[in-house]
Amino acid sequence: MKGFIFKDIIIFIFLILFSCSDEKYSFGKVKVPTDLKVTTSIKGSSSANPNGDGTGEVTFKAEAKDVITYKFIYGSEKKMFPSGEYTHTFAKVGTHEYKVQIIAIGIGGVTINKYEKIKVRYDYKAPADLLQMLHGDSQKKWRIKKEAAGHFGVGPADGDKPTWWQANPNDKDGKGAYDDRIIFKKDGTYKHETNNTAYGKGDAMNKEIPDIKKLNLSKNSDGEFENAPLADFSGNWTLTNPNNNKETINFSGIGYHGFYVGGTHKYTITKRSANEMSLRTIGDDGNAWYCILTSK
Repeated sequence: MKGFIFKDIIIFIFLILFSCSDEKYSFGKVKVPTDLKVTTSIKGSSSANPNGDGTGEVTFKAEAKDVITYKFIYGSEKKMFPSGEYTHTFAKVGTHEYKVQIIAIGIGGVTINKYEKIKVRYDYKAPADLLQMLHGDSQKKWRIKKEAAGHFGVGPADGDKPTWWQANPNDKDGKGAYDDRIIFKKDGTYKHETNNTAYGKGDAMNKEIPDIKKLNLSKNSDGEFENAPLADFSGNWTLTNPNNNKETINFSGIGYHGFYVGGTHKYTITKRSANEMSLRTIGDDGNAWYCILTSK
């Protein structure tokens, strides 16, 4: 009798597991993207200057059917751009040819891709004092200047000041930003030490950091993630100077200044000294975000 009961229990457990397995692997319709078209536009390109005006900026416009998002890949640089438009700065001095990959991603993660070859001119050479400030003779470590008023701030994209809000000293203590360290290295790479937590706008982080999106974290009342799990990461940095008056740090990948806002990942230096710099970037929300970094 006990043997029959035991067998019945085993069969019952098997049926439960089998039904759960069916539910777990039931996906929606998978669609392969089609008709991927990519156009490129080199800034300042003309008959006299076919390789551009020396800024190195190239805008890629992708279009395909049954697509969720697009991905740009060049070397170690990888960028998702759901809108289908992405601008990249090729910051190698001189005129060079580059090969980039554009991927269209459909439902279920299926992809198609195209390769584009472009020839671009880049003229800017960063001044010695800027390089010395950024990485010194080898490398230099930076942090948010939490003790300063206005170490974080936000304002309109067409303005040049954080007119909407500025952080008071230590205003965001314990939220995963103040213990971050950004190490700029002379070889053009950086390391971002997160201490395993990140602070930033929830929508931007979900859009650009898959490991965070899959956690389904809850936002605070300001739409932010506090202490979101994020391991240390590395990437490349370049310096550009759009319009000859905007020294700009360009991060590859998800590089950011301590409060994640996504967007361009280009940080204009609005003010600098030997051990401090004020930065401005346009976030994923279209607003201008500000911060103050110090190497002290």
